[in-house]
Amino acid sequence: MFFNTKTSNRKLFILSSKYHIMKKITMILAMLIFISILNLNSENFLASGKYIIDENQSIDEDFIVEGDVKITGGAVVSFSNCNVDIFGQLTVDGDSKVLFKNCKIGESEYQYPRFISINNAQLTLDNCIVNVDVRFDLEAKTKVIIENSNIDGLWIDVSNITIENLNQGFISKYNLKNNNSELIISDSTVEHIDLYVIRNTKIQNVSCRGLYIPISEDEKEDNTEISNSEIEYMNIQPIVGTINIDKIKQGFNNEAEVYSENMKFHLKIIESEISSWILQTTLDPIVNIGNSIITTLVLGGNSVINFVRSETPNEILDSLICQEDAINPTIKGFVSIADDVKIDMSGATMKGFILTRYFPVFIKYENKPLENISVKILENGEEIWSGRTDTEGYVEPTIVFNEDNINDEFKIKLEYDGLSYSDDISLKTSTPLIFDEQVLVPEFGQVKDNKILIYGSSVVIVFIIALILLYYLKKKK
Repeated sequence: MFFNTKTSNRKLFILSSKYHIMKKITMILAMLIFISILNLNSENFLASGKYIIDENQSIDEDFIVEGDVKITGGAVVSFSNCNVDIFGQLTVDGDSKVLFKNCKIGESEYQYPRFISINNAQLTLDNCIVNVDVRFDLEAKTKVIIENSNIDGLWIDVSNITIENLNQGFISKYNLKNNNSELIISDSTVEHIDLYVIRNTKIQNVSCRGLYIPISEDEKEDNTEISNSEIEYMNIQPIVGTINIDKIKQGFNNEAEVYSENMKFHLKIIESEISSWILQTTLDPIVNIGNSIITTLVLGGNSVINFVRSETPNEILDSLICQEDAINPTIKGFVSIADDVKIDMSGATMKGFILTRYFPVFIKYENKPLENISVKILENGEEIWSGRTDTEGYVEPTIVFNEDNINDEFKIKLEYDGLSYSDDISLKTSTPLIFDEQVLVPEFGQVKDNKILIYGSSVVIVFIIALILLYYLKKKK
């Protein structure tokens, strides 16, 4: 057997080279792991999950938590000269005190809903950049001090208080105080302010991003007033009972009111600018709306939205949405819905969800109502509803929408004595539907004694009879 030395040496060289390469890769990996461990230690990285601090601490290195953090039990905790990233909610309660000095909070691009919640505690922000919302309740023995800082947003729960001259943007000096809590802002910028109105609040000369007003017919009276203010987004959320809404409009409001049927709730808006307002329902309220222009209607529960006839047409401008708790909401009455309104029912996940829409219909000729006109609704050629007009020429068809037909078009068909007229309708069709001589002729004829006469053969017969009578009258002369 002959042994090839050249081949053997080449193989040894290749093996040796592979060994050295693997050795280098192993060393590099080891170094990367070592560096990662050093970085983790230097940043005080904590594992995902809830992290609780219930004793005094001073933290002067980066603090990163992939979860919620709770500071409680009267702990006094100071963060200084560090980055703080909490991919969840930071809650401070239980008479604790937290100081952030020269810190950046929420610097990560990680898009998880997160905020700082202060409840029965104290928070101080000194020379900080805060990229999350700070939320606190003015009724919960809370003190918030903001100095020389830039904050993305303040969310304030307000009740039984007057808020005056609070404007988002740069604030040189502001103090808001009640019996339990205090907000102090000096030489700081608050990009956005959101107010959650719990009860009996007066808002004067305020500019804010969001104003949220949950209303219901409970035992406690609630009188809230807004005046001379600018609101980017106002969300009114009826919960139960009967709520009446009048003259609330996107844009300037000279005077508008919302009140419950038993007068337990009353909201008054005076000389204020509302850029966009959302009506969002939950549970089972009945909401009567008049003279109002809504940006977005969000339906929930078994709510009934009744757009009453009013001097200013009711309008929905942007979107119609069903939320997760929607079971069988209903839309009734007179409302104009823009052609580009977005329909979004994806949030209604409950099995068997349906949305009922009423379509008020008037049929008339030369302003006289037409009685006993057959009106039908057809879905894919099949009749799903039928009725007849009353003495006022009025009838109110209904269509039940579900996830399968929410974007479909239906046919509304009018019939009388063998003649018919049809048109398309959908969830977005504006109401009332008015059928008159502009659309009925020539299919339908003219009115006499509130009944329809038919053009065509009838007109020809009448014309011939008239000619014969005229001929005989002339002949007798």
